[in-house]
Amino acid sequence: MGEPGWRRLRPCEAGRVSEHPIDLSTRIIDTGILDTPPNRITEGVSELADNVAIVESFSHSVVVDTGAGLVISDTSVEGKGPAVVEAIRSWSTNPVDTIVYTHGHLDHVGAVLVTLPVGAPAWERRVQLVRDRMHRLKTSHDGEGVALALDALDHVPAPGLRAARLLSIQRMANLVVTNVPGPRQPMYFLGSEVKTIVPVVPLGPNMGIGVAVTSYRDDLTIGIFADPDLCPDISAFAAALDAQFEAHL
Repeated sequence: MGEPGWRRLRPCEAGRVSEHPIDLSTRIIDTGILDTPPNRITEGVSELADNVAIVESFSHSVVVDTGAGLVISDTSVEGKGPAVVEAIRSWSTNPVDTIVYTHGHLDHVGAVLVTLPVGAPAWERRVQLVRDRMHRLKTSHDGEGVALALDALDHVPAPGLRAARLLSIQRMANLVVTNVPGPRQPMYFLGSEVKTIVPVVPLGPNMGIGVAVTSYRDDLTIGIFADPDLCPDISAFAAALDAQFEAHL
């Protein structure tokens, strides 16, 4: 067999991956002998090529360092998330820019990496980074795909709907934050002027906190809603939010 086009690099965490995944796959392909599970769950990270690595988990996560940030394909199942993050961070501490999901099974999306700019020392910089990221997301077409998927449920036969109801026990997210700009001019309802608009986030199953922000005329209103069983100390969160507004505005 000829020399492969890739360059074999050692695992980044010695001892956690006994055999490099490229060596393993080459040996199995060349010999035809399957003497070990080809899909290993080691939580070890191995570099496949320059700026490309893989974390062998359930499922695997492939990471590409683009120079402008990390692009991660799949994030493994929820319970493996911390180990996957630790493995990725042992390979690169660069910020995560994009996560790509090959499909929606929980072993591929369950350990979603939440990238908040907590490392930025100045609050103004943190706010700007969040604003820039939200702008990129809102100007993308990701939401259109979600809308199409939800609309398609209207045409799913009964057996499929039973499977779709599994979404009601989702564990992929426990926090929703949304912001919608409101009108700058006064609004009226049945002849009376609307004084305040209070945004509301409906809480779905396993959703601990919902935060909604909206503006109206010269006011900004933040609505915080929580499941008391999941978040019994939500008042502490609200108090911390008030303190930050007092300190910086």
